[in-house]
Amino acid sequence: MSMRTGDFYQSRFIKPKDLNGPTLVEVSHMASETFKDSPEPKPLAHFKGMRKPLVLNKTNTQALEDIAGTDLMDDWPGVKCVLVPGTTPVNGEQKPTIRIEPPSQKELPTRRPIKPSSPQVKGHDDMDDEVPF
Repeated sequence: MSMRTGDFYQSRFIKPKDLNGPTLVEVSHMASETFKDSPEPKPLAHFKGMRKPLVLNKTNTQALEDIAGTDLMDDWPGVKCVLVPGTTPVNGEQKPTIRIEPPSQKELPTRRPIKPSSPQVKGHDDMDDEVPF
């Protein structure tokens, strides 16, 4: 059995290597946590079907706000977005990162078309009139 470093040093938060490419997710709830490197609490996004939350930086917080159409985080549950693993330059080095992007139309579930009701005229369908040719 092969051992990996992640078997011993699990992060409590989603990391880019946890994702297998761009991943469509739905916000289940929001929380916040204060970390030792910053006195200000940071928002955490929890997603349906994922056990780890994502710590939101300012860029991703703004992205979710734009996708949700509101800055009220209590309204974000149910919002769908795509987590995209990638890299970003930090002090001249490329560091792994996750970006939040809006889902494309093809990633959103298609709504069932509403069945048009048959127009009724005096008890019969008005489309069955005889048309002389």
